[in-house]
Amino acid sequence: GPNIGNNRGPKTILISTDSLRKSVRFQRARLRGRGIIIVDAVRIGSQAEQLGLKPGQILVALSDPIQGNDVVWPIEDNTSLRFIMDAIRVTTCRTTVIQVEDPDPSQPAPIPESNSRDYRAAVGPQGG
Repeated sequence: GPNIGNNRGPKTILISTDSLRKSVRFQRARLRGRGIIIVDAVRIGSQAEQLGLKPGQILVALSDPIQGNDVVWPIEDNTSLRFIMDAIRVTTCRTTVIQVEDPDPSQPAPIPESNSRDYRAAVGPQGG
């Protein structure tokens, strides 16, 4: 029968940049041989969580850190995590648009690259 309650397809979320910086962690992963970026962790009780961001979601697009929410960059295969982290860090925009997609439950889950140097360098020591 039809898929009732099927939420697949990108979700567009407008989030305060401050909340995105403090409450969401991204990670590189591989999905069917493609390099992707996934949501790795979301702080409980944060605006990000209330807006529906969840670990395991795939990052599809991110608003331009200079031009703001009118211009959204698609995340391409092998977009570097550092590029994403830098964009979020340097933007002067008060809000950021991110698009995420839930992983397809009928497919193998993305495989995180948690031990990659790129990831550790981008995220740095955890805290605060």
